Amino acid sequence: MNFDAGIRFIVFLIIFGVTNYLMMLRRYENDIKKKKYLQQEKISRLYPKVHLFSEIKKSFYRIFSPFFISFLPTFI
Repeated sequence: MNFDAGIRFIVFLIIFGVTNYLMMLRRYENDIKKKKYLQQEKISRLYPKVHLFSEIKKSFYRIFSPFFISFLPTFI
């Protein structure tokens, strides 16, 4: 009877350990995902998508790029 109880206890410890390991692994993976998401959010705040000067620069190049392409090589 003692041997049977010992085997059941060892099986219980193994099952408990495996479930604990799987839960901690899942939590670790979720924490990694959260940290990665927060890091991307912090980086995206550093570099805003729309900036006044970048829009002015884009419109300037869009308007004057044909001029520079056609006349600039003749002056060099």
